[in-house]
Amino acid sequence: MDDKLSKEIIKIIKQAKKPLQTPEVVKRVKAVDPTATRIRVLQRLRELKGTEIDGELIGSGKGVWIWWAK
Repeated sequence: MDDKLSKEIIKIIKQAKKPLQTPEVVKRVKAVDPTATRIRVLQRLRELKGTEIDGELIGSGKGVWIWWAK
């Protein structure tokens, strides 16, 4: 992935001092790019998983994802 949204997500997660939940990532991305939607961010996070960032689904039902830099 070499687009603006992906770069911003990676930057946000790498600068975080602790793992972030998906809503925290979305909020920080929207502060920079108000046109970004929760679905687009979540989709991009899943595409980026295993590259420069990693994530894990915790909880049941709708579930909560946490994300961190590798």
